[in-house]
Amino acid sequence: MKIGIRAHIDSAHCIPHHQTCNEMHGHTYTVELTLEGEKGKGDMVMDFMELKKILGEVLEGYDHKTLNDIIDIPTCENLTENIREKLEKKIDMPFTLRVWEGKNKWVEM
Repeated sequence: MKIGIRAHIDSAHCIPHHQTCNEMHGHTYTVELTLEGEKGKGDMVMDFMELKKILGEVLEGYDHKTLNDIIDIPTCENLTENIREKLEKKIDMPFTLRVWEGKNKWVEM
């Protein structure tokens, strides 16, 4: 069974030596977190409130921040890896993370 939540962050970044992203600019990122598991306590895979709390705590470190201060080369791929590493310390079941940069581009892992 799969469950999921979605959250949004606004962050700025620039990607050095990139043709169009080399100047500082901002994005609204949509972060989707999907857990896969069996129902357990309370007949839930995980309580949505707990899942929202975990994701919120992790994303707090990126929201309204300059990603270059956090990630050396802040591509969407590297942002997704960075968020996933933090979530892996808090979630002990299989999950998929999808990060949308704007409306039409995403990375999933």
